[in-house]
Amino acid sequence: MFEATRSKKLRCGRSRENPCRMMEKHLNHRGGLPRMKRFANMFAIFRSQRLLILLLCFTASLRVFVFAAAFPFFSNGDEDLHFDLVTQYAAGRLPRTFGVLTNESLSYIVPYASPEFLQTPDQFPNAKFPPPLWKQSVAEAAPVIEATKAVWQKEINWESSQPPLYYALAGFWWRFGRCIGLTGIESLYWIRFLNALLISILVWLGYVIARTIGPEHVGLSVGVPLLLAFIPQDVLYVLSNDVLSPICFGAVLLCVMRWLQAESPSLLLSAITGLAIA
Repeated sequence: MFEATRSKKLRCGRSRENPCRMMEKHLNHRGGLPRMKRFANMFAIFRSQRLLILLLCFTASLRVFVFAAAFPFFSNGDEDLHFDLVTQYAAGRLPRTFGVLTNESLSYIVPYASPEFLQTPDQFPNAKFPPPLWKQSVAEAAPVIEATKAVWQKEINWESSQPPLYYALAGFWWRFGRCIGLTGIESLYWIRFLNALLISILVWLGYVIARTIGPEHVGLSVGVPLLLAFIPQDVLYVLSNDVLSPICFGAVLLCVMRWLQAESPSLLLSAITGLAIA
């Protein structure tokens, strides 16, 4: 009688054991617990990495935003010619020849251009740069604007043969800025600020490529976006179609890597890879 009661109590005690503890013992016995812990650690690392990369994207965007706002227009990297093409694409006019600058672009280029990029102070009275035309009174600036326009109307836009992707994107961005009320020099800086968005895309793209190459190599997956976030590339501070070059190359590299890794590449992946290469 005593043994039967004791056996019953033991069975009841085992039945009241913590279910989580029982599951842990079962998984540990079958070797599943170490794998789950390893997966949990990898997930935690991946999540912390993603937060770090998002912070790097924001930092890179802020850096480009500040420098793009600091430099006056128009830089000596043919920024005026690039802007002329942006206005043409925004109006739906695709250049077919090496034409001259349009009147619409000249109405921005002439008053908002700063002489620091192409001239020296000794070329002006009192060896000082004059105030920008857009900051002068209409009576003072009007004769200079008209004379400058007459000269610049003969300037040929040699950038007309460049690929259209950047100019179409920047043209849409410029029209969107004008729709929300940006005019004058504000709309010019609005086009530059598109680069802040593009650098964040580039940083994230670098992270994805690095993880694709070495998914367990933390130094690579963090180091690549860290370099991209802080590399001092001044082309990102002005209007230029070169800002899309690293993004397009990164997209091609990622698509080709995914295409080579797939046992049977899908039609969608093949099409995207072909478009990225084009």
